[in-house]
Amino acid sequence: MINLEKDVQQAISALRKLEYTINEGLSGTLHEAAENILVDIRERFRRQVDTEGNAWKPSMTSQSIGYDTLYDSGALFSSMRYATDELGISIFAGGSKAPYAKVHQYGATINAKIKPFLCFVVGGKFVKKVSVTIPKREFVGVSHEDMAKIKLNLLTRMGLH
Repeated sequence: MINLEKDVQQAISALRKLEYTINEGLSGTLHEAAENILVDIRERFRRQVDTEGNAWKPSMTSQSIGYDTLYDSGALFSSMRYATDELGISIFAGGSKAPYAKVHQYGATINAKIKPFLCFVVGGKFVKKVSVTIPKREFVGVSHEDMAKIKLNLLTRMGLH
């Protein structure tokens, strides 16, 4: 006698176990990939280059004081984090610790709004400007080498490499 209900329940149970195994494997793979990407991003940040290896334009402040560009307090560097979910990997930088992250990632022109000039000190000298342009200094991103590592890791976990 065929017990269709029992067969369907066994099939559903087997599919749930398979889904769990796949999801756990994917979750581990995503966490490992995210951690590797973050390590690579931080290394490029230390080397002062973008995802393609192009050197950032040094900031005037870093040239006058002698520290690395974008590394005055270390807040931007230490704000970098990642998160994973069923949709993939997200890399974050900035937040309340470094709200200026987006300006450096994409570049921006900052104009005086409240007063007629922006005022700041560069090289020990007081400077007044109507606007300043911050060049793009991409630090968050995935390089071709990062993608190759992710693909190799995934193929290895799947037993295809």
